[in-house]
Amino acid sequence: MRVIWPREFDVLFIKNLSAEELRQYAESFEVEYSSFEELREISNFQSKLFRKAVGCYCDMAAFRDDSFIAAEWALGGDVKAYSKERTTPEYRLALSKVARRYARKRRCHLNLRAMVCYCDEHTH
Repeated sequence: MRVIWPREFDVLFIKNLSAEELRQYAESFEVEYSSFEELREISNFQSKLFRKAVGCYCDMAAFRDDSFIAAEWALGGDVKAYSKERTTPEYRLALSKVARRYARKRRCHLNLRAMVCYCDEHTH
């Protein structure tokens, strides 16, 4: 198991992504979305580059889906509140529950503090 802290992300991104990938990743945060489905599509793109940067080989699609379901529930289905209200106690509790479930199963996931990667324990 590896724990990758946010302070390490910048170094890993610069080291493992090309200039074009870094530009695309940065621009993906400026894309407007009007539904959780559109947000999922953006997240799929971001996740691919994020996992490449940190060296995680798991798909994490199930984790992302579970996280979005928790976000939809915690935010009452309001996708516009997603970027503004992610620090609410309801959202943090919902995401913590998802992260704990993945930690118990020893599957790669993001929690509220870091990226937890179990790739060294899996075969890919």
